[in-house]
Amino acid sequence: MDITAPAAAALGKARATTNIVGTLDDLTFSNVNFEHNSGLLNLLFNGDAHLKDELTFAGNLTIAAPDLRKLAAAADTQLPAGDVYKSFSLTGLTSGSSKDVMLKNAVVQFDKIKGTGEAAMTFAGANGKPRLTGTLSTGDIDITPYASASGAPTDAPATTTKGWGATPIDLQPLRLVDAALSLKAAGIKFDKFDFGPSNIAIALANGKLTADLKQTSLFGGAGGASFTADGSGSVPAIALKAKLDGLALKPFLVAAAGFDMVEGKGDVEIDIAGSGANVQALMSSLAGKGDFLFDNGVLKGVNLQELGKAAQTALTNKSISLGAFSANSQTSFNALNAGFAMKDGVALLTGLKLDADSFNVSGGGALDIGKQQIVLSLFPEFKDKKAGLNGFGLPIKLEGGWGGVGLSLDWDFLREK
Repeated sequence: MDITAPAAAALGKARATTNIVGTLDDLTFSNVNFEHNSGLLNLLFNGDAHLKDELTFAGNLTIAAPDLRKLAAAADTQLPAGDVYKSFSLTGLTSGSSKDVMLKNAVVQFDKIKGTGEAAMTFAGANGKPRLTGTLSTGDIDITPYASASGAPTDAPATTTKGWGATPIDLQPLRLVDAALSLKAAGIKFDKFDFGPSNIAIALANGKLTADLKQTSLFGGAGGASFTADGSGSVPAIALKAKLDGLALKPFLVAAAGFDMVEGKGDVEIDIAGSGANVQALMSSLAGKGDFLFDNGVLKGVNLQELGKAAQTALTNKSISLGAFSANSQTSFNALNAGFAMKDGVALLTGLKLDADSFNVSGGGALDIGKQQIVLSLFPEFKDKKAGLNGFGLPIKLEGGWGGVGLSLDWDFLREK
């Protein structure tokens, strides 16, 4: 028999063959072969079905949507722009009814992401929308293009631009379905961040997505993180909580800010959140706190020991030798501790302390993420009070923006000492 489906111009026709036995109120369908082929959606089912109070079925299922964007357009749904949401396919053993579907031994392909596992779909969940549950194991996943499609920043802005831009953030696709998934990925990447093999618990309800990273090896570290993207309200919101031990500092800072002058390993704890209709508004709203503790590292580009020796003559000459600053200069430290408190996109650095063999460095400053500006002051103090100027080295002030940071000396601080 030929079946003309709704929106036939877009979806084409379906063909089915079966053997039917029973009465009108109790029908058994054996050797069901259902096939639907069109340019937008291909569906194949081989199995059995039973119709009594409701329709139930079991068999082998194959679904393929080679062009998701055209399929979405045929259903009057617009997907975010970008080189993503291109194709989808699924095969597996299915069973269920008109209310829900179970899937076992499934193989899923979404764009370049391939996975295997089990899933269940309830067509009318608690919120009156489809609800997906299941477990899935995948290969490597790169979420960068999907974040970019939603409006999230994936690279630092070019130095010739000002601000983060007014690109809208679109989280409305999160409202289409609810979900509770357990994901085991061989690797997860976001821009320059490589989380390595990861176990993730994903919960999606009423447009609010929470991804709880149970296991990660981000930059050699171990720990967990939780990310929330909330599209349930009129203004998109995000939140990030992370606690990692043994994190390699240099690759982390290179990925986060393109800064490669510090090396070391240590512990990081971050809790930040923000909201905004576009990227600039989101970055200017960030609030939260964080703490860092790193051991046995190197600060590159400056030799604070040599810089301290210049303190005794610096006041007289108001100049210093540039020998302490070079690509080959560096300062080894035993510990580096810092914390921050953030509000309205501005992170105030608190409790900065660097401990080296012969001196300590304290400091403070602010990182204005919304305006892309930084100011940081460092105050070296020798453990031998005869060194430097009354035990103090040259205080350094770093100030500038994303396009470049300048270095100067705090003469007033040194004169007071």
